[in-house]
Amino acid sequence: MKTLIKNCQYFGARKKFVKGHVLLDDKQVLEVFNTDAPVVADDVKVIDAQGQYLIPGYVDLQVNGGKNSFFNSDVSVDCAERIYWSHQKYGTQYMFPTLITAPHDKIIKSIGVIREEMANNPGVLGMHLEGPFLNPDRKGGHDLSLIRKPKDYELDEIIDLGKGVIKKITIAPERFKREQVEKLLKNGFIVAAGHSDATYEQAKEFFSWGVQAATHLYNAMSQYRKEAAGLVGALLDTDGIYVGVINDGVHSNFNSVKVAYKCMKGRLYFVSDASFIDQAIEEFYFEGNKIVTKNGQAYTEAGALAGSVITMQDSLKNAVEKVGIPLEDAVLMTSYIPAEMLGLQDTLGVIRKGSSSKLNMLDKDLNYIAVTKGEELIQA
Repeated sequence: MKTLIKNCQYFGARKKFVKGHVLLDDKQVLEVFNTDAPVVADDVKVIDAQGQYLIPGYVDLQVNGGKNSFFNSDVSVDCAERIYWSHQKYGTQYMFPTLITAPHDKIIKSIGVIREEMANNPGVLGMHLEGPFLNPDRKGGHDLSLIRKPKDYELDEIIDLGKGVIKKITIAPERFKREQVEKLLKNGFIVAAGHSDATYEQAKEFFSWGVQAATHLYNAMSQYRKEAAGLVGALLDTDGIYVGVINDGVHSNFNSVKVAYKCMKGRLYFVSDASFIDQAIEEFYFEGNKIVTKNGQAYTEAGALAGSVITMQDSLKNAVEKVGIPLEDAVLMTSYIPAEMLGLQDTLGVIRKGSSSKLNMLDKDLNYIAVTKGEELIQA
């Protein structure tokens, strides 16, 4: 079935909003029109957007959990599916379920689970493995007892089984040999620096090896100080590195996000890093550790942040209303830029002929109204 969404402001190929009309089916945008609405056949469903915004589906590359589901606690296809749909109803149409630091056998199990989920659900683009090869001094909410240096046999098994499934891996590069990092890169993994205590000088060297991304800017990484610029400084100072940031005002102050946006425009993107959404969970456990919620935010018992409670829709609204980022750039940061890092910018992140038909509709106040699941419009 085809659907015409008429009288909308759609985010077009030039990364700007265009007044017009969008014809789509259950897989792709068939055509965009910038003149009068076309005459369509009787079997085409017509939706009048009444001037509201039509934007690409959000792309979230760091999702730990959804409504009452946390991937580390339940490594199963059913859990991955629940996480996807709990975020999809707020406009996240594409995602990476994320497994944080875990035992080796759980990592191997997660690869099989996400491989199956990818076959069933094209909205799951792969997975993000965050840890276990991190710096214990920057562990954040990760289990210290499970953080370890990469052993060649363990890394080789992850690479052999994870190719095509683990699309992004977060590591502390200072814990790696150069040949180990190069092996990951050679096998198609996006290598991101995170949970790292690297100095500015070390980070610049790692970027020269091919490390091309960073995980949750400001959080669990060496900071920018007058005595030493740290990993944060190296990221601000190095073009071409894609950097995710959690835009909830807790993990990163909104003014800090504004500074990062001005320094890294075009390569800074949003991630939710959501542990849960929709409702506060008083406490939960993973890998034997207790996580508690306080004021709607998740913390370890020691007081470290343990993921967020926001969606990508929250990230976009916060960007415009609290950070002061123009709407066009906020849309890029929630869809196009993460898609570009994956090499998928031709189909995700903009609305044009041949692009994905998984789209979101927002009202003039940027409230989420509806999401298209193919040609079907699902009201919020």
